[in-house]
Amino acid sequence: MFATAVHVMEASLVALTAWMLLQVVRLSRQEQAPQAPEQLIDDSPIEVNEPELDLSELFSGSHYEQKMESLKQAQIFSGNQLLETKRASRDFQNTAPEWLQEAISLYLTGAVDFIGKHNGCDNKTRKELIQAVLKSNMQISKAKAEAFFVEAVCRQPGSDSDAMVKAGALAAKSWIETQVIPEHYRLNQQLENWGVIA
Repeated sequence: MFATAVHVMEASLVALTAWMLLQVVRLSRQEQAPQAPEQLIDDSPIEVNEPELDLSELFSGSHYEQKMESLKQAQIFSGNQLLETKRASRDFQNTAPEWLQEAISLYLTGAVDFIGKHNGCDNKTRKELIQAVLKSNMQISKAKAEAFFVEAVCRQPGSDSDAMVKAGALAAKSWIETQVIPEHYRLNQQLENWGVIA
């Protein structure tokens, strides 16, 4: 009887693992995006279209650990910056208007991209990190997260969008190096500079 229970549990575990792998493949195919121009902060480009997911690469030790460490750092950075903004902006407490979501998303895109580059993440992984952080922290749809990502990639040099992306990257750089973000690079200050909040 005990042996039968063990065999049933083993079969259930195999079935569950197979189901999980199928879900990962299905979700990865949904993450594919339309072609867009490349490059965010430096000369290392971001690929908007990526090849089909390679499960062996996803579950390999170093790639997985690198991605998880980057995601952890990106979520901590984003959470700290957003907490400050939520306290300062009544609009954010209920539902952030489109213009506020856009400004915050551009800033976070620059920050998360820098964190990913700092940890040696490739273009595909950095894009996934950016989308994950935007979706989880801003409670926005996948389509909207993708639109903000493309806007950051396609921004004009010297524009307000460019300034927000670069400020996010510089804030993340300072935070990684010193655990301190200078006031003029903080999200709240950038939103004031952008004229989004007063």
